[in-house]
Amino acid sequence: MNMLFYAALYAAKFARFILRVFGRNATEFPGAVALKIDPDFLRHVNKGEKVIAVTGTNGKTTVTNLITDILKADGQRVAANALGSNMKQGICSAFIANSDLKGNPNFDVAVLEVDERSSRFILKDLNPDYMVVLNLSRDTIKRNANVDFIFDILNESIPKSTKIILNADDPISMRLAPGNVRVYAGVADGVGEISDKPNIIRDLIYCPECGAPLIYNHRRYHHIGRVHCNRCDFKSAAPDYLFTKEEDGRATIATPAGTINVHLKGNTLPDMYNQTQVVALLSEMGWSTEKIRSIMDGVSRVRSRYYDCEIGGKKIIQRIAKGENGVSVSRILCSIRRDPSPNKAVVITLDDARTINDSENICWLYETDFEYLKNDSVKQIIVGGIRSEDYRLRLLMAGIPAEKISITRDEKDAIKLVNLDMCDTIYHLFDPTNYAYLEDLSLNYLKNRLEGERAA
Repeated sequence: MNMLFYAALYAAKFARFILRVFGRNATEFPGAVALKIDPDFLRHVNKGEKVIAVTGTNGKTTVTNLITDILKADGQRVAANALGSNMKQGICSAFIANSDLKGNPNFDVAVLEVDERSSRFILKDLNPDYMVVLNLSRDTIKRNANVDFIFDILNESIPKSTKIILNADDPISMRLAPGNVRVYAGVADGVGEISDKPNIIRDLIYCPECGAPLIYNHRRYHHIGRVHCNRCDFKSAAPDYLFTKEEDGRATIATPAGTINVHLKGNTLPDMYNQTQVVALLSEMGWSTEKIRSIMDGVSRVRSRYYDCEIGGKKIIQRIAKGENGVSVSRILCSIRRDPSPNKAVVITLDDARTINDSENICWLYETDFEYLKNDSVKQIIVGGIRSEDYRLRLLMAGIPAEKISITRDEKDAIKLVNLDMCDTIYHLFDPTNYAYLEDLSLNYLKNRLEGERAA
Protein backbone atom coordinates (compact mmCIF):
# COMPACT_ATOMS: atom_id res chain seq x y z
CA MET A 1 0.00 0.00 0.00
CA ASN A 2 1.46 3.40 -0.96
CA MET A 3 2.06 6.34 1.34
CA LEU A 4 -0.70 8.35 -0.31
CA PHE A 5 -3.24 5.78 0.85
CA TYR A 6 -1.98 5.90 4.45
CA ALA A 7 -2.02 9.70 4.46
CA ALA A 8 -5.62 9.59 3.25
CA LEU A 9 -6.55 6.98 5.86
CA TYR A 10 -5.00 8.90 8.78
CA ALA A 11 -6.56 12.21 7.71
CA ALA A 12 -9.96 10.56 7.28
CA LYS A 13 -9.70 8.81 10.65
CA PHE A 14 -8.88 12.15 12.32
CA ALA A 15 -11.81 13.84 10.54
CA ARG A 16 -14.12 11.06 11.70
CA PHE A 17 -12.89 11.37 15.30
CA ILE A 18 -13.57 15.12 15.35
CA LEU A 19 -17.05 14.70 13.89
CA ARG A 20 -17.92 11.98 16.39
CA VAL A 21 -16.74 14.17 19.27
CA PHE A 22 -19.30 16.74 18.16
CA GLY A 23 -22.06 14.13 17.85
CA ARG A 24 -22.11 13.93 14.05
CA ASN A 25 -22.66 10.68 12.14
CA ALA A 26 -19.53 11.04 9.96
CA THR A 27 -21.15 9.10 7.13
CA GLU A 28 -19.67 11.03 4.20
CA PHE A 29 -17.06 13.64 5.16
CA PRO A 30 -14.25 11.19 6.15
CA GLY A 31 -14.61 9.51 2.77
CA ALA A 32 -14.49 12.87 1.02
CA VAL A 33 -11.26 13.70 2.87
CA ALA A 34 -9.72 10.34 1.89
CA LEU A 35 -10.66 10.74 -1.78
CA LYS A 36 -9.28 14.28 -1.87
CA ILE A 37 -5.86 12.96 -0.82
CA ASP A 38 -5.98 9.60 -2.64
CA PRO A 39 -8.49 9.56 -5.53
CA ASP A 40 -7.99 5.76 -5.77
CA PHE A 41 -8.70 5.19 -2.07
CA LEU A 42 -11.65 2.87 -2.76
CA ARG A 43 -9.51 0.68 -5.00
CA HIS A 44 -6.68 0.56 -2.45
CA VAL A 45 -8.63 -0.05 0.78
CA ASN A 46 -8.88 -3.61 2.12
CA LYS A 47 -12.46 -4.75 1.56
CA GLY A 48 -12.51 -7.82 3.79
CA GLU A 49 -13.46 -11.35 2.83
CA LYS A 50 -16.63 -10.61 0.88
CA VAL A 51 -18.46 -7.61 -0.60
CA ILE A 52 -22.21 -7.45 -1.16
CA ALA A 53 -23.65 -4.48 -3.06
CA VAL A 54 -27.31 -3.46 -3.13
CA THR A 55 -28.74 -1.11 -5.74
CA GLY A 56 -31.96 -0.21 -7.55
CA THR A 57 -34.38 2.69 -7.60
CA ASN A 58 -36.45 1.79 -4.55
CA GLY A 59 -35.74 -0.26 -1.41
CA LYS A 60 -31.93 -0.05 -1.23
CA THR A 61 -31.62 1.15 2.35
CA THR A 62 -34.25 -1.23 3.69
CA VAL A 63 -32.64 -4.25 2.02
CA THR A 64 -29.08 -3.22 2.92
CA ASN A 65 -30.08 -2.92 6.57
CA LEU A 66 -31.96 -6.23 6.50
CA ILE A 67 -28.94 -8.09 5.05
CA THR A 68 -26.65 -6.38 7.56
CA ASP A 69 -28.86 -7.36 10.51
CA ILE A 70 -29.11 -10.96 9.30
CA LEU A 71 -25.33 -11.33 8.93
CA LYS A 72 -24.74 -9.76 12.33
CA ALA A 73 -27.28 -12.14 13.86
CA ASP A 74 -25.17 -14.94 12.37
CA GLY A 75 -22.18 -13.61 14.32
CA GLN A 76 -20.39 -12.03 11.38
CA ARG A 77 -18.65 -8.68 11.59
CA VAL A 78 -20.18 -6.34 9.03
CA ALA A 79 -19.12 -3.01 7.54
CA ALA A 80 -22.12 -1.16 6.11
CA ASN A 81 -23.36 2.26 5.11
CA ALA A 82 -26.59 1.60 7.00
CA LEU A 83 -27.72 5.24 7.05
CA GLY A 84 -27.94 5.33 3.26
CA SER A 85 -24.77 7.30 2.39
CA ASN A 86 -24.56 5.46 -0.89
CA MET A 87 -22.20 7.52 -3.02
CA LYS A 88 -18.46 7.05 -3.23
CA GLN A 89 -17.68 9.21 -0.19
CA GLY A 90 -20.17 7.32 1.97
CA ILE A 91 -18.86 3.93 0.90
CA CYS A 92 -15.27 4.99 1.62
CA SER A 93 -16.43 6.26 5.03
CA ALA A 94 -17.87 2.82 5.82
CA PHE A 95 -14.49 1.21 5.19
CA ILE A 96 -12.66 3.92 7.14
CA ALA A 97 -14.93 3.41 10.16
CA ASN A 98 -14.28 -0.33 10.11
CA SER A 99 -10.51 -0.42 9.50
CA ASP A 100 -7.58 0.07 11.87
CA LEU A 101 -4.73 2.53 11.40
CA LYS A 102 -2.85 0.01 9.28
CA GLY A 103 -5.78 -0.36 6.92
CA ASN A 104 -6.64 -3.84 8.19
CA PRO A 105 -10.38 -4.59 8.17
CA ASN A 106 -12.23 -5.06 11.46
CA PHE A 107 -15.01 -6.86 9.59
CA ASP A 108 -15.69 -10.03 7.64
CA VAL A 109 -18.28 -8.84 5.12
CA ALA A 110 -19.02 -5.45 3.60
CA VAL A 111 -22.71 -4.80 2.81
CA LEU A 112 -22.99 -1.59 0.85
CA GLU A 113 -25.85 0.35 -0.64
CA VAL A 114 -24.73 1.75 -4.00
CA ASP A 115 -26.42 4.69 -5.68
CA GLU A 116 -27.27 3.55 -9.19
CA ARG A 117 -26.44 6.94 -10.72
CA SER A 118 -22.98 6.88 -9.11
CA SER A 119 -22.25 3.21 -9.81
CA ARG A 120 -19.83 4.06 -12.63
CA PHE A 121 -17.52 5.65 -10.04
CA ILE A 122 -17.89 2.85 -7.49
CA LEU A 123 -18.41 -0.67 -8.81
CA LYS A 124 -15.16 -1.19 -10.71
CA ASP A 125 -13.13 -0.38 -7.59
CA LEU A 126 -15.55 -2.06 -5.20
CA ASN A 127 -15.72 -5.25 -7.29
CA PRO A 128 -18.54 -6.89 -5.28
CA ASP A 129 -18.83 -10.65 -5.03
CA TYR A 130 -22.63 -10.39 -5.02
CA MET A 131 -24.96 -7.65 -6.15
CA VAL A 132 -28.68 -7.38 -5.45
CA VAL A 133 -30.50 -5.24 -8.03
CA LEU A 134 -33.99 -4.64 -6.69
CA ASN A 135 -35.70 -2.74 -9.51
CA LEU A 136 -35.32 0.14 -11.92
CA SER A 137 -37.92 2.84 -12.54
CA ARG A 138 -38.00 6.55 -13.21
CA ASP A 139 -36.66 8.68 -10.39
CA THR A 140 -35.64 12.27 -9.70
CA ILE A 141 -35.64 13.84 -13.16
CA LYS A 142 -33.04 16.52 -12.44
CA ARG A 143 -30.51 13.90 -11.39
CA ASN A 144 -31.46 10.62 -13.04
CA ALA A 145 -33.01 11.79 -16.33
CA ASN A 146 -34.82 8.58 -17.30
CA VAL A 147 -34.69 4.87 -16.54
CA ASP A 148 -32.85 3.96 -19.78
CA PHE A 149 -30.05 6.35 -18.82
CA ILE A 150 -29.65 4.66 -15.43
CA PHE A 151 -29.89 1.20 -16.97
CA ASP A 152 -27.00 1.97 -19.32
CA ILE A 153 -24.84 3.28 -16.47
CA LEU A 154 -25.38 0.13 -14.40
CA ASN A 155 -25.01 -2.18 -17.37
CA GLU A 156 -21.61 -0.71 -18.19
CA SER A 157 -20.42 -0.60 -14.57
CA ILE A 158 -21.14 -4.06 -13.12
CA PRO A 159 -17.90 -6.10 -13.02
CA LYS A 160 -17.98 -9.36 -14.99
CA SER A 161 -17.06 -11.39 -11.91
CA THR A 162 -20.06 -10.25 -9.84
CA LYS A 163 -22.96 -12.65 -9.29
CA ILE A 164 -26.23 -10.73 -9.61
CA ILE A 165 -29.57 -11.35 -7.91
CA LEU A 166 -32.27 -9.80 -10.10
CA ASN A 167 -36.03 -9.23 -9.96
CA ALA A 168 -37.59 -11.66 -12.45
CA ASP A 169 -40.73 -9.52 -12.61
CA ASP A 170 -38.97 -6.28 -13.52
CA PRO A 171 -38.50 -6.44 -17.31
CA ILE A 172 -36.08 -3.51 -17.14
CA SER A 173 -33.52 -4.49 -14.49
CA MET A 174 -33.71 -8.23 -15.33
CA ARG A 175 -31.80 -7.49 -18.56
CA LEU A 176 -28.70 -6.15 -16.79
CA ALA A 177 -25.25 -7.67 -17.34
CA PRO A 178 -26.22 -10.61 -19.61
CA GLY A 179 -22.66 -11.97 -19.48
CA ASN A 180 -22.64 -12.34 -15.69
CA VAL A 181 -23.83 -15.23 -13.54
CA ARG A 182 -27.41 -14.21 -12.69
CA VAL A 183 -30.23 -15.62 -10.57
CA TYR A 184 -33.80 -14.39 -10.48
CA ALA A 185 -36.36 -13.89 -7.72
CA GLY A 186 -40.07 -13.29 -8.21
CA VAL A 187 -43.54 -13.45 -6.71
CA ALA A 188 -46.13 -15.95 -7.94
CA ASP A 189 -49.20 -14.67 -9.77
CA GLY A 190 -52.12 -14.10 -7.44
CA VAL A 191 -49.95 -13.53 -4.37
CA GLY A 192 -49.89 -10.17 -2.64
CA GLU A 193 -51.59 -6.97 -3.60
CA ILE A 194 -52.58 -6.28 -7.18
CA SER A 195 -53.16 -2.68 -8.15
CA ASP A 196 -56.88 -1.87 -8.15
CA LYS A 197 -56.39 0.88 -10.71
CA PRO A 198 -54.04 1.52 -13.66
CA ASN A 199 -50.98 3.37 -12.40
CA ILE A 200 -50.02 6.59 -14.13
CA ILE A 201 -46.42 5.48 -14.64
CA ARG A 202 -45.41 2.50 -16.78
CA ASP A 203 -41.72 2.67 -17.69
CA LEU A 204 -41.71 -0.18 -20.21
CA ILE A 205 -44.43 -0.31 -22.88
CA TYR A 206 -42.52 -1.48 -25.93
CA CYS A 207 -40.23 -4.48 -26.32
CA PRO A 208 -36.61 -3.46 -25.65
CA GLU A 209 -35.45 -5.93 -28.31
CA CYS A 210 -37.71 -5.24 -31.32
CA GLY A 211 -39.92 -2.29 -30.37
CA ALA A 212 -43.27 -4.10 -30.60
CA PRO A 213 -45.91 -3.42 -27.93
CA LEU A 214 -45.30 -5.63 -24.91
CA ILE A 215 -47.99 -8.00 -23.70
CA TYR A 216 -48.44 -8.01 -19.92
CA ASN A 217 -49.61 -11.46 -18.86
CA HIS A 218 -49.94 -10.10 -15.33
CA ARG A 219 -49.18 -6.50 -14.30
CA ARG A 220 -48.85 -5.93 -10.59
CA TYR A 221 -47.99 -2.24 -10.47
CA HIS A 222 -46.40 0.20 -12.89
CA HIS A 223 -44.21 -1.98 -15.15
CA ILE A 224 -43.65 -4.76 -12.60
CA GLY A 225 -45.18 -8.04 -13.75
CA ARG A 226 -44.87 -10.86 -16.28
CA VAL A 227 -44.42 -9.84 -19.90
CA HIS A 228 -43.75 -11.28 -23.33
CA CYS A 229 -43.38 -10.01 -26.89
CA ASN A 230 -45.42 -11.47 -29.75
CA ARG A 231 -42.89 -10.41 -32.37
CA CYS A 232 -39.63 -11.74 -30.85
CA ASP A 233 -38.61 -14.10 -28.05
CA PHE A 234 -38.29 -11.43 -25.33
CA LYS A 235 -40.09 -12.41 -22.13
CA SER A 236 -39.81 -12.24 -18.35
CA ALA A 237 -37.11 -14.38 -16.78
CA ALA A 238 -38.05 -17.64 -15.07
CA PRO A 239 -37.58 -17.14 -11.31
CA ASP A 240 -35.10 -19.39 -9.47
CA TYR A 241 -36.60 -18.19 -6.17
CA LEU A 242 -40.36 -17.73 -5.97
CA PHE A 243 -42.53 -16.22 -3.27
CA THR A 244 -45.53 -18.56 -3.41
CA LYS A 245 -47.71 -17.76 -0.40
CA GLU A 246 -48.31 -15.27 2.41
CA GLU A 247 -50.30 -16.39 5.41
CA ASP A 248 -50.50 -15.02 8.95
CA GLY A 249 -47.51 -12.76 8.39
CA ARG A 250 -45.29 -15.56 7.09
CA ALA A 251 -43.81 -15.99 3.63
CA THR A 252 -43.40 -19.27 1.77
CA ILE A 253 -40.53 -19.07 -0.71
CA ALA A 254 -39.53 -21.86 -3.10
CA THR A 255 -35.76 -22.18 -3.63
CA PRO A 256 -33.57 -24.64 -5.56
CA ALA A 257 -32.65 -26.19 -2.19
CA GLY A 258 -36.25 -26.51 -0.94
CA THR A 259 -39.07 -24.43 0.50
CA ILE A 260 -38.53 -21.82 3.22
CA ASN A 261 -41.23 -20.43 5.50
CA VAL A 262 -40.10 -17.21 7.16
CA HIS A 263 -41.53 -14.19 8.94
CA LEU A 264 -42.46 -11.53 6.39
CA LYS A 265 -40.84 -8.14 7.06
CA GLY A 266 -43.62 -5.82 5.88
CA ASN A 267 -46.95 -6.37 4.21
CA THR A 268 -46.69 -4.86 0.75
CA LEU A 269 -45.78 -6.40 -2.58
CA PRO A 270 -42.42 -4.54 -2.74
CA ASP A 271 -41.64 -6.08 0.68
CA MET A 272 -42.30 -9.51 -0.79
CA TYR A 273 -39.96 -8.90 -3.71
CA ASN A 274 -37.27 -7.48 -1.44
CA GLN A 275 -37.37 -10.39 0.98
CA THR A 276 -37.34 -12.98 -1.80
CA GLN A 277 -34.19 -11.40 -3.22
CA VAL A 278 -32.58 -11.43 0.23
CA VAL A 279 -33.40 -15.15 0.57
CA ALA A 280 -31.89 -15.69 -2.89
CA LEU A 281 -28.70 -13.88 -1.85
CA LEU A 282 -28.29 -15.92 1.33
CA SER A 283 -28.95 -19.17 -0.50
CA GLU A 284 -26.42 -18.28 -3.21
CA MET A 285 -23.91 -17.58 -0.42
CA GLY A 286 -24.33 -21.19 0.67
CA TRP A 287 -26.78 -20.82 3.56
CA SER A 288 -29.11 -23.76 4.19
CA THR A 289 -32.89 -23.26 4.15
CA GLU A 290 -33.06 -23.96 7.88
CA LYS A 291 -30.34 -21.45 8.68
CA ILE A 292 -32.07 -18.78 6.59
CA ARG A 293 -35.38 -19.43 8.34
CA SER A 294 -34.04 -19.48 11.88
CA ILE A 295 -31.98 -16.31 11.56
CA MET A 296 -34.45 -14.29 9.49
CA ASP A 297 -37.21 -15.06 11.97
CA GLY A 298 -35.18 -13.41 14.71
CA VAL A 299 -34.49 -10.17 12.83
CA SER A 300 -36.89 -7.24 13.13
CA ARG A 301 -37.87 -4.77 10.45
CA VAL A 302 -35.60 -1.74 10.25
CA ARG A 303 -37.14 1.30 11.97
CA SER A 304 -35.43 3.84 9.71
CA ARG A 305 -37.92 3.16 6.90
CA TYR A 306 -41.04 2.09 8.75
CA TYR A 307 -42.15 2.63 12.32
CA ASP A 308 -45.52 2.20 13.95
CA CYS A 309 -46.78 2.50 17.50
CA GLU A 310 -49.95 3.12 19.47
CA ILE A 311 -50.42 6.16 21.70
CA GLY A 312 -53.62 6.96 23.52
CA GLY A 313 -55.62 4.52 21.43
CA LYS A 314 -54.37 5.99 18.13
CA LYS A 315 -52.18 4.03 15.73
CA ILE A 316 -49.29 6.10 14.35
CA ILE A 317 -47.40 4.92 11.26
CA GLN A 318 -44.28 6.73 10.06
CA ARG A 319 -43.02 5.95 6.58
CA ILE A 320 -40.18 7.25 4.45
CA ALA A 321 -41.50 7.97 0.96
CA LYS A 322 -38.92 8.97 -1.60
CA GLY A 323 -40.00 12.41 -2.79
CA GLU A 324 -39.70 13.19 -6.52
CA ASN A 325 -40.29 9.47 -7.13
CA GLY A 326 -43.80 8.69 -8.30
CA VAL A 327 -43.42 4.91 -8.01
CA SER A 328 -42.18 4.97 -4.41
CA VAL A 329 -44.88 7.35 -3.21
CA SER A 330 -47.63 5.57 -5.17
CA ARG A 331 -46.81 2.24 -3.54
CA ILE A 332 -47.13 3.79 -0.08
CA LEU A 333 -50.39 5.53 -0.99
CA CYS A 334 -51.70 2.17 -2.24
CA SER A 335 -50.83 0.54 1.10
CA ILE A 336 -52.66 3.34 2.93
CA ARG A 337 -55.76 2.76 0.81
CA ARG A 338 -55.65 -0.97 1.57
CA ASP A 339 -55.26 -0.44 5.31
CA PRO A 340 -58.63 -1.53 6.76
CA SER A 341 -58.63 1.23 9.38
CA PRO A 342 -61.93 3.09 8.90
CA ASN A 343 -60.71 6.57 9.92
CA LYS A 344 -57.30 7.65 8.64
CA ALA A 345 -55.38 10.92 8.55
CA VAL A 346 -52.45 11.26 6.13
CA VAL A 347 -49.70 13.82 6.77
CA ILE A 348 -47.45 14.46 3.76
CA THR A 349 -44.11 16.24 4.23
CA LEU A 350 -42.25 15.38 1.02
CA ASP A 351 -41.29 18.87 -0.09
CA ASP A 352 -38.24 18.99 -2.35
CA ALA A 353 -37.59 22.74 -2.20
CA ARG A 354 -35.45 23.49 0.84
CA THR A 355 -32.24 24.77 -0.79
CA ILE A 356 -31.18 26.46 -3.99
CA ASN A 357 -29.89 23.11 -5.27
CA ASP A 358 -33.26 21.37 -5.10
CA SER A 359 -35.38 20.70 -8.16
CA GLU A 360 -38.02 23.13 -9.36
CA ASN A 361 -39.69 20.43 -11.45
CA ILE A 362 -42.97 19.25 -9.93
CA CYS A 363 -43.99 16.90 -12.76
CA TRP A 364 -43.57 13.93 -10.39
CA LEU A 365 -46.70 15.04 -8.55
CA TYR A 366 -48.63 14.25 -11.73
CA GLU A 367 -46.94 10.87 -12.06
CA THR A 368 -47.94 9.87 -8.53
CA ASP A 369 -51.21 8.03 -7.90
CA PHE A 370 -52.75 10.40 -5.36
CA GLU A 371 -56.07 8.94 -6.51
CA TYR A 372 -55.45 6.17 -3.96
CA LEU A 373 -56.36 8.69 -1.27
CA LYS A 374 -59.81 9.25 -2.77
CA ASN A 375 -61.35 6.87 -0.30
CA ASP A 376 -64.01 7.14 2.39
CA SER A 377 -61.59 5.82 5.02
CA VAL A 378 -59.21 8.77 4.48
CA LYS A 379 -60.81 11.53 6.54
CA GLN A 380 -58.07 14.15 6.38
CA ILE A 381 -54.97 14.92 4.27
CA ILE A 382 -52.44 17.46 5.57
CA VAL A 383 -49.55 18.70 3.43
CA GLY A 384 -46.61 20.66 4.82
CA GLY A 385 -43.94 22.57 2.90
CA ILE A 386 -43.54 25.51 0.56
CA ARG A 387 -44.95 23.46 -2.31
CA SER A 388 -48.10 22.64 -0.35
CA GLU A 389 -50.28 24.65 -2.77
CA ASP A 390 -49.03 22.48 -5.63
CA TYR A 391 -49.96 19.36 -3.66
CA ARG A 392 -53.39 20.81 -2.93
CA LEU A 393 -54.04 21.34 -6.64
CA ARG A 394 -52.91 17.80 -7.44
CA LEU A 395 -55.13 16.34 -4.69
CA LEU A 396 -58.12 18.29 -6.02
CA MET A 397 -57.40 16.97 -9.52
CA ALA A 398 -57.39 13.45 -8.02
CA GLY A 399 -60.99 14.04 -7.00
CA ILE A 400 -60.38 14.51 -3.28
CA PRO A 401 -62.89 16.89 -1.68
CA ALA A 402 -61.42 20.27 -0.72
CA GLU A 403 -62.75 20.00 2.83
CA LYS A 404 -60.49 16.99 3.45
CA ILE A 405 -57.32 18.91 2.53
CA SER A 406 -55.30 21.11 4.91
CA ILE A 407 -51.99 22.77 4.05
CA THR A 408 -49.19 24.72 5.72
CA ARG A 409 -45.97 26.14 4.31
CA ASP A 410 -44.03 25.01 7.39
CA GLU A 411 -43.32 21.28 7.47
CA LYS A 412 -43.03 21.31 11.24
CA ASP A 413 -46.59 22.56 11.63
CA ALA A 414 -48.21 19.87 9.48
CA ILE A 415 -48.64 17.37 12.31
CA LYS A 416 -50.41 20.03 14.41
CA LEU A 417 -53.29 20.16 11.91
CA VAL A 418 -54.35 16.54 12.48
CA ASN A 419 -57.90 16.36 13.80
CA LEU A 420 -57.56 13.62 16.41
CA ASP A 421 -61.33 13.45 16.90
CA MET A 422 -61.95 12.13 13.40
CA CYS A 423 -59.10 9.61 12.98
CA ASP A 424 -57.86 6.46 14.67
CA THR A 425 -54.86 5.89 12.39
CA ILE A 426 -52.33 8.60 11.50
CA TYR A 427 -49.89 8.12 8.62
CA HIS A 428 -46.95 10.50 8.41
CA LEU A 429 -44.89 10.38 5.20
CA PHE A 430 -41.38 11.82 5.33
CA ASP A 431 -38.77 12.42 2.66
CA PRO A 432 -35.30 10.92 3.37
CA THR A 433 -33.95 14.47 3.55
CA ASN A 434 -36.21 15.60 6.40
CA TYR A 435 -36.85 12.37 8.29
CA ALA A 436 -34.02 12.87 10.78
CA TYR A 437 -35.35 16.16 12.15
CA LEU A 438 -39.09 15.61 11.70
CA GLU A 439 -39.71 12.07 12.97
CA ASP A 440 -39.11 12.71 16.67
CA LEU A 441 -40.73 16.13 16.52
CA SER A 442 -43.87 14.59 15.01
CA LEU A 443 -43.99 11.63 17.37
CA ASN A 444 -43.33 13.73 20.48
CA TYR A 445 -46.03 16.23 19.52
CA LEU A 446 -48.62 13.47 19.11
CA LYS A 447 -47.50 11.77 22.29
CA ASN A 448 -47.74 14.93 24.36
CA ARG A 449 -51.10 15.85 22.92
CA LEU A 450 -52.65 12.40 23.16
CA GLU A 451 -51.32 11.64 26.63
CA GLY A 452 -52.32 15.10 27.79
CA GLU A 453 -55.88 14.67 26.55
CA ARG A 454 -56.06 11.21 28.09
CA ALA A 455 -54.86 12.56 31.46
CA ALA A 456 -57.39 15.37 31.32
